[in-house]
Amino acid sequence: MRFARTLDPRSAVLIGIDVNDPRRAALRFMHVFGVRYSVVADPSRTIADRYRIIGLPTTFVIDREGRIAWRLLGPRTVASLDRALVEVEG
Repeated sequence: MRFARTLDPRSAVLIGIDVNDPRRAALRFMHVFGVRYSVVADPSRTIADRYRIIGLPTTFVIDREGRIAWRLLGPRTVASLDRALVEVEG
C-alpha cells in the first residue's frame, strides 16, 4: 500500500487480484488495512491461470505495450518495486 501511494496515476497504476478469499473476507481485509487501490476478485482463478500464478503474492510489472516486463514472486519491499518500475520506464 505504501508503494501504491507513491505512484503517479498518469504513468502507473496498481491493481490487486484476490484469488483465494471469499468476497466478504476480502472486503474486510481491504477496510481494516486501508487498501485504496483497485482490487479485482478472481474466484474462478481465470486470471491466476492465465498468468500462471503458482504462489502468492506474485507481482507483475506490465509495460506500456501490455507485455510482462517483470514477474516477482513473494513479498516485495517498496524499494524493490520502485527498481522494477524504473527499469520498465527506462
